[in-house]
Amino acid sequence: MRSFISLSAAIVFVTTLLAGCSTGEQENRSANATATPTRVAATTPTPAPTTTATPNDGVRRITPAELQAALEKGEAVVVDVRSSAAFQKGHIKGARLIPAEQIASRAGELPRDKTIVTYCA
Repeated sequence: MRSFISLSAAIVFVTTLLAGCSTGEQENRSANATATPTRVAATTPTPAPTTTATPNDGVRRITPAELQAALEKGEAVVVDVRSSAAFQKGHIKGARLIPAEQIASRAGELPRDKTIVTYCA
């Protein structure tokens, strides 16, 4: 029963995360479809801010540095939820490909003793 509850919680977590990925992809597509090309003068890129707003969806976010540390310690698994074609174009080294539409049916492949980090960008 305990494993069923853990598996159910993992599926709810991943589903919530994927909903955010899908929404972001749709917004990006809409923005790209309506955007008009502009010329931008060459400038030095501005570094990314060190703090970002935390979405209020209950899903924990980690930084690339935190992910790298967790991977080095063997405490995390990276799951790429994009399509196979997108995965083939490039992905985080060592990431497992489980497309978003297969998460529920393949949740049993994920370890229960590690942090599962999904990404879709």
